[in-house]
Amino acid sequence: MCKTTASLLAAGLIAGIATSALAQSAGELQLPQWSQTFRLRANTAERPLQTLQGSWLRLGDGTHLVAARDMPGSDGFRLRALEPDGRERFTLPLQPESYAGEAVVQLAHDAAGGGAFVLSDVAGDWRPARLDLLQPDGTGLWQQAMPEGAGDAKQLSTYGNAAVLVLQDAVLQAIDRSGTVRWAFYPGQNESLLHHGGVAFDDDSGTTWLAGSGGLRGMPDGDRVAAVRRFDASGTLLSLDTFRCPQCSQSRATAIDLLPDGEAVVVGRSGEGEPGFVAFYHADGTRRLRLDTPPGSGYDRLVHDELGTIYAFSASDSRVVALGRDGSVLWQREGADMAALDQGVLVSPPFPRRAGALGVDAYSASGQLRWSRQIESSDGLRAGGARWDNGRITLLAQIQRSDSGCGIAPHVISLNSQGAVLDDLRACSMPVIRSISSTSANPLGGIIGNLQGTLVQLSPDAQRRWQYPACPACVADDSTLAGASHVYADGSAWIALARSAPSALGLRRALLRIGADGSVLSETEFPAIARTTMHAGVLLADADRAIDIAAHAGGLRWSRVSAAGVLQETRSIGLPGSSDTVDLLDSRLWPDGSVSLVTSRRNFLGCQTSPPSPVSCTPALTTLLRLDADGSERWRVELGLGWPYVGINADGSSLAFSVASQQPVRARPIDANGTAAATLDVGTLSSDFSFAGMGPVRGRYLISTGSDLYLLDSQAAILAKRPGDNDACCRLYAQGDYGFLVSSVNADAALLSADDLSLTARFDLDGQANTGLQGGRWFWHLFDDGSIYSSIRRPAEYLLGGRLSRFAVPGSPAADRVFLDRFD
Repeated sequence: MCKTTASLLAAGLIAGIATSALAQSAGELQLPQWSQTFRLRANTAERPLQTLQGSWLRLGDGTHLVAARDMPGSDGFRLRALEPDGRERFTLPLQPESYAGEAVVQLAHDAAGGGAFVLSDVAGDWRPARLDLLQPDGTGLWQQAMPEGAGDAKQLSTYGNAAVLVLQDAVLQAIDRSGTVRWAFYPGQNESLLHHGGVAFDDDSGTTWLAGSGGLRGMPDGDRVAAVRRFDASGTLLSLDTFRCPQCSQSRATAIDLLPDGEAVVVGRSGEGEPGFVAFYHADGTRRLRLDTPPGSGYDRLVHDELGTIYAFSASDSRVVALGRDGSVLWQREGADMAALDQGVLVSPPFPRRAGALGVDAYSASGQLRWSRQIESSDGLRAGGARWDNGRITLLAQIQRSDSGCGIAPHVISLNSQGAVLDDLRACSMPVIRSISSTSANPLGGIIGNLQGTLVQLSPDAQRRWQYPACPACVADDSTLAGASHVYADGSAWIALARSAPSALGLRRALLRIGADGSVLSETEFPAIARTTMHAGVLLADADRAIDIAAHAGGLRWSRVSAAGVLQETRSIGLPGSSDTVDLLDSRLWPDGSVSLVTSRRNFLGCQTSPPSPVSCTPALTTLLRLDADGSERWRVELGLGWPYVGINADGSSLAFSVASQQPVRARPIDANGTAAATLDVGTLSSDFSFAGMGPVRGRYLISTGSDLYLLDSQAAILAKRPGDNDACCRLYAQGDYGFLVSSVNADAALLSADDLSLTARFDLDGQANTGLQGGRWFWHLFDDGSIYSSIRRPAEYLLGGRLSRFAVPGSPAADRVFLDRFD
């Protein structure tokens, strides 16, 4: 047994080691120098989804369906069925792991069959949303993918006795229990870009109400107005009302509710610091009244009680208000969630900053406190998603306490009309195997694999240097998540951590310095900041410093830490756009400590294409930034909509690429001082929205149109073309001095020369058929010494844990067997 295998087995890691001879000809298949499968096991710990409303359902026989997500990382999310006595009827996986965003699950009754419709999605993920119809025992009758490019899933609601309304950002569908689409409303020739907020169905008239934004083409500022539409039972548009306050940049409806007397109430928001609104409609769709809310405010949800009293919830300032029929605020209370009662409203007080007391308060329609109930005295974190049904109040609660033999999972708590607890159900945890959620690598230092909370560092010759459990327990929302990492040549590293905070504060990020022996050298915590995310961030480091750049609430926070772990400076950076969603597309740390950064912020106003095409267009605004060593802006270039890729050159200049529907691909050179040159046509090259870019490698760029590959120089001149074939095309993985690593049908990856796009080599885990293998830039690293690190794995291995592998470019220093200390 070789010493590498022996050391790994002694470490408790199950490894498969594959060897390969050097290729003698270009394009020959290369197997890994080594490949490790990690079967570290951990107990499942679940949390409720971020959006509690609609994520659980009580069936007619008293069984509760509850959607939950794995807490330590992105191990997917699942649906559990809990019987009235607490026994688990079934557990179903809903979506595989994803690193994009929060899981979205909406449940609706299937009155005809006694089961449920299940709409599942991951916010911001490239995979389409999915609709399932389940029988009461969990058996699936059918499964249907929602339209690609229609945006995130928003709402699922019943539509008569045997159908549902499925609402996504840009598409509304009525689907019956056979899976047939009865009718659909989506962007066409007549509509501006649509961004839906809420849908409601009137059983008495068979009318569907839709609230959001987007008017008709030809309207002044048609994509900037709030819109309220009505449809008949066949999906024919009955009425359309649009409006925008004169001083507002844009307006959009966020929620709609139908009242017992046939009126409809709609609430919404406008741009940052601008008024929101409350509007009332007659049953025929004519607007009766519209009032503006104070600047910077607005509402996000609506409910009403059996008396018709209206309650609105504002997520931005944790407030529940009662509204009069004239739109006035009758009274208000602090709250993190609300639900209508028979006569009044149930309010969840603001959640504790740490685990603590957790309760709910019931108010009458006049605002008087009817009763208050503490449902947890010491370990509560969240409670909400409540519903009133025939004298019973049911809600979800997250409690940070693990009993013997049963881990952490959402509690389904039922109360009577006076607040007394009737029952408390939850699912016990079961063991799962962690997969690798992110990696970082160094040609001399090896690779770090993040097994969703446990970080493992392997040297270039596959020896484990250290293992760090960032979250040993991971039993609550205040657990620690591990994100980006940076590994040095000696195996030491920086690790970005995030500790959850109350929802209003987001995550509290920190940087951890790990020594080459795995010891913790320093830990630097940053102040909490609103709606910070874990994965939307970059970690840059050199010998003198580490820089953490985190996305939050529509902007960035830049933080610099010394090599000793001392926080030296932090700054906030604003970005254009109207959404909280910010993506960090590329970054580079320069020797003087300055940073080049490419960002993208989604924009509710949409893509200015003609005709508007949100199904194939990502409405995002791209910004190129150069930040000085102290985090201040040296310069910025606002590129606007439709710039999906910006490359950063070795001299600090950049080349940006623009794609628009039915338009040629264009490029814009930007020098190192931030001066943008005129936009250039890239030959006669055109592309749909499968466009992707990579580079530069020695001043050259690789462009994929989705069907062909093109090699460009720094002035966007086409140097070579490679038609799409089985050997190499068309997803882009990694880049280095040896060329560009791309997808291949006949292998797991292919290497193309940066000189002429000729095929240099192909790489594969096992030399077998490459069927359904996952791929993407986050799975591959290519270095200038010819070493290639990967975290790809076979679909059949998903239940076996994460895999790390090392390949080498034929003839490179990394392919030297003496360098690897490997002898057969």
